[in-house]
Amino acid sequence: MSNEPAIGTRAICKACGERIVFVSPYWDHVGEMKPRHIAQPQAEAPPDLLAAVAAELARARSQHAPLHSAHEAYAVILEELDEVWSEVRTKVIDRTRLRKELIQLAAMAVRAVEDLGL
Repeated sequence: MSNEPAIGTRAICKACGERIVFVSPYWDHVGEMKPRHIAQPQAEAPPDLLAAVAAELARARSQHAPLHSAHEAYAVILEELDEVWSEVRTKVIDRTRLRKELIQLAAMAVRAVEDLGL
């Protein structure tokens, strides 16, 4: 049994973000304009990570009113980004705390998209 994806499987190139397709034995960019790099599929986000973001989003919704404007969303996201920066600039990064802050940042970005109807 091979680990190769099925021929025709589509993905996103991790180098450029463009669409790619598996054409055995390699991935190829879709369309006529081909970049000058090897197409490599992005790894999908693990389900536990997406569940953690969804749980954080639900927690935030239960504790705070909806975001009412792009300015408010920016302020909330900036606050979360500042908390990420606080973790990053420590001498020894606490991976658990950094992960928690990044999940909160992701949740607030999703919340902004949803609350603002984007």
